[in-house]
Amino acid sequence: MEKNDRKAIQEKNGNIFSKELFFNSLLSEPEGNGKVLKEEELLHRDLLYKMKVLQVILFLDVPRLTLSGDERKAMKDKKLIGVKVENEGLLFGYTFHVSSNPEFKHTWNYMRKQLDKYADFLFDAKRFFEYVFRDITALTDVLKDLQDIHIVFNELVDVAYVDNTPNILVKMQWDKFHNIAKVGNGYNVSVMVKGCTLTVYNCSYKDKVDKLCEKVKRMKLNFEFGNRENNELHN
Repeated sequence: MEKNDRKAIQEKNGNIFSKELFFNSLLSEPEGNGKVLKEEELLHRDLLYKMKVLQVILFLDVPRLTLSGDERKAMKDKKLIGVKVENEGLLFGYTFHVSSNPEFKHTWNYMRKQLDKYADFLFDAKRFFEYVFRDITALTDVLKDLQDIHIVFNELVDVAYVDNTPNILVKMQWDKFHNIAKVGNGYNVSVMVKGCTLTVYNCSYKDKVDKLCEKVKRMKLNFEFGNRENNELHN
C-alpha cells in the first residue's frame, strides 16, 4: 500500500495513528515494578541493547522500500541496504575487533560473510514493521468496536483498538524479541481475546491488505454470533 493509500485510510477512519507514533510506541520501555535487583538490572541492560537494534531497523532510511511483494523491487531495496552496510566503517572495525578474540582463532572470514546476511536481516525486519503498520491501520474499522480483542504479529507486536485517543495501542513483546529474525518469508497474525487465541492467520508479503481484512471480518462475525448465543443461553 502506497503512502497516499495509507493517508486515505487514516482520513476515512478518523485515525490519527501515525507512523511516528507507531515507532515511538514500539520503543517504549515496559513498566517496571520499582524493585532494583541484580537480575532486573541485567534484563534492563539487555532491553537497552534490544531497543538500540530496533531503532536501527525502524529508522533505516530506505525511501524506495516497497510493499508490493514484488521480488525484483525487493532486491533493489536489499542492494540499497547492502550499500549502507558496506559504507559503515565502524561496523567493519567492530567485526575485526570481535574476530580478534582467540575463540574465533583470529579468523575474520566468518564475520565478513555475516555482513551480507546482516543486510538481508535489516531488509526483512524493516519490511515486517512496514507491513505491521499497514495492517493495523487498515484493521481499525474492523476491530475498533470489539472489547478485549487484540492482535499479535509474530508474537512480537501486540495491538489493541480502544475508544481513547490515540485509538490504537501498540507494545513490543520484548521477551519475544528473537522473533525479529524470523520474518523473512512472511509473518503470522494472532487474533486474541485477553490471553486466549481465537485464530491465527499466516500472511505473505505478496498478500494485499484486503485479504487479511476479509479474514478478520469473517472471524468478527463468528465471534459476535457466538457471544449472542452465549448471552441467550444465560438469559
